[in-house]
Amino acid sequence: MTEVGHTRVPKKLGRFHLLLLWLLASFGCGGGTPPTTNPFLEVNPWTLTAEDLVDGTLNAAWSFGDELIVVGGTPGNAAVLWLRDGVWTRDDVPHYHMLWWVHGITPDDVWAVGEGGAALHYLNGEWTRVDLGTTAALAGVWGASSDDVWVVGGRPKLPNVPPMAWRIINGEPQEVELPDSGGGAFLKVWGDDDGTIYIVGQQGKFLVIDESGANFQPSGFSDNIVTVVGGPDGNVYAVGGAAQGAIFRYDGSELKRIETAEPLPGLMGITFDPEGGLWVAGRNGYIARSSDFGVTFDEGDVPTLDAFHGITVHQQSVLGLGGNLLSGKYELTGVLAHHGLPELPILDLGPISHTDSGPTDVGSDAGSDASDISDSVSTDVSDTSDGTDSGFIDISDTEDDIDPSDTEETTDTAEDIVEDPGPIEIVEPGGFCEGLACTEGYTCESLAFDMICTRICEPDLLPNGDVDPDATSECLADFGEEACCLAPPDLPGIPSPGFICHPDLFCNGAGW
Repeated sequence: MTEVGHTRVPKKLGRFHLLLLWLLASFGCGGGTPPTTNPFLEVNPWTLTAEDLVDGTLNAAWSFGDELIVVGGTPGNAAVLWLRDGVWTRDDVPHYHMLWWVHGITPDDVWAVGEGGAALHYLNGEWTRVDLGTTAALAGVWGASSDDVWVVGGRPKLPNVPPMAWRIINGEPQEVELPDSGGGAFLKVWGDDDGTIYIVGQQGKFLVIDESGANFQPSGFSDNIVTVVGGPDGNVYAVGGAAQGAIFRYDGSELKRIETAEPLPGLMGITFDPEGGLWVAGRNGYIARSSDFGVTFDEGDVPTLDAFHGITVHQQSVLGLGGNLLSGKYELTGVLAHHGLPELPILDLGPISHTDSGPTDVGSDAGSDASDISDSVSTDVSDTSDGTDSGFIDISDTEDDIDPSDTEETTDTAEDIVEDPGPIEIVEPGGFCEGLACTEGYTCESLAFDMICTRICEPDLLPNGDVDPDATSECLADFGEEACCLAPPDLPGIPSPGFICHPDLFCNGAGW
């Protein structure tokens, strides 16, 4: 275990300098006049740079001048998208599960974390995976430099497992010993110039680590606190909540919930723009800006009802990152909303195609499936999220694929199939599903922040396109009425993808 104390300058001096720098940046010095226009307040329409993105839900971004990196994904695909020189590209990374957060040191030195114990480091053009010795979901990463990086996470669906934190010093990870806080995962981490670390998480957790040690601050909040960031006034801010959103301010000695003028929806993203505006984002396409540090908000007219998991500033624009993560649908897609300058090119890179160089195989072309050959990787464009090469486990990939009468994927040929050994096997170093035994008929999957046992129950539709309620009986018998989650048809009469049955995820659109 690594020690949690730090050596730092007095907190008041550090906060004074933060406030002074903010005032100088906002108003200039030497008698200069403030800018006459504020690009973050101009009435520019919100637009969707990406909608229904096949790469999956978008969860976080980091901006470097005119460059931008965005991460996210699906249960079988880690999405890493770059905007360089006005062109979007997609990176192949050594991991095939969703990524939750990204933190950049420089454009050539970036960290990203996600499900399945994924801690990825991008250095000088190459992604490598740092082994933390866990398969837990990793939700937050922050570092003052690549020589000192913090990673947090846990197992949110296992209530008796405490949250986890690691400190990676000079490339060597050590799990941090923390005071007892019960179960639930940590969700984000942020640090200030004084060397103090702030970690937030489930069940209202707000942890401060400084030279005195690690201490939980009472929040009086039982819901998730999702994201934390420092403000230009020297205070630290955090957001969370499900049915109703909450904003917190920590002034160095006391954590308080801000009394907002109006109720807010559940919040997951928070950031500050260079003009001192506080931005929040959350459920149902909600993005809003506050000029008084969270008391009142001007809501943006964002053309989507998808949830936003993250929000970031890129040059003189604001980006909302999200997707249908909380919709209950199994096939996750992403959305990227944009407001301000510069205008961004449309993000649509087409079908996903991985190379056969990855270390894992969860239904994608990751190297472990004996039926994968270069021809099927490069030319089989018929594969979609319901096919074989999308990252989802393809339950139709059985011996009948070899049969010429196979109707599941009519473009299958002998070149595509070769010798199909049967159902695709999940293979991952360390065993992604280690410790989770699924009953017969269920499959262990990575879905929205944890590993779970799932199966799909195909519903019957009534003549008007509604789902026949009797079709849910199999799910209800297993988990009860609160645990059978429907991905409804997009249009009346269009068959639904099915029911996702599991104990406590996505039920009634609640998400994690």
